[in-house]
Amino acid sequence: MEVARDLARPLFTCEAVLTEAHFLVSGMRLGARRLIDLISSSRIICQSIASENLDRVGELMLRYANVPMSFADACLVAMAEN
Repeated sequence: MEVARDLARPLFTCEAVLTEAHFLVSGMRLGARRLIDLISSSRIICQSIASENLDRVGELMLRYANVPMSFADACLVAMAEN
């Protein structure tokens, strides 16, 4: 958690990652509420995956299928490449 505090803000993510994050915290007391608060605070900015990046997302998932690379992981890599 200390590493996250030291990162430059804002942090960028996408809908796929927020969906996974919500799933992971939904069983925790106030987990979903805190995730929404974090997004609302503008410390995390949600960007859409542009349609032109979807081919790249598919390529990454195929290339790293042995890892495996999830859709959310591939979206973040494609975002970072741009």
